[in-house]
Amino acid sequence: MKLLLEHLSEQHWRRATIRSLDGCVYRLEMSDDENSRLVWRDTKNVLTTRNLTQMRELLTGIDIEEVVLLHDSAYDEMVGQPQSSGNQLQIALLLTNASTSLH
Repeated sequence: MKLLLEHLSEQHWRRATIRSLDGCVYRLEMSDDENSRLVWRDTKNVLTTRNLTQMRELLTGIDIEEVVLLHDSAYDEMVGQPQSSGNQLQIALLLTNASTSLH
């Protein structure tokens, strides 16, 4: 069963992972305590944006413990090596509606 964007606010999520693909294409995965699922815009299209801010705004009002940006480096592939699963950049993000303040 596909996880649709319109149904995200119906439950609590442990983690939202925004995956950076090709540097300027973003996809969203949501995780609860049991599994991680790709988010779909509708039944035929995976949720994809070209703007990180737009993706973060789509998460406004959804109960999420943690939001991260994850970028898999293509460097290994560019130099003729197999794709490495350990060459990732992960950054914690604050949502635009977050009540956390930095001191």
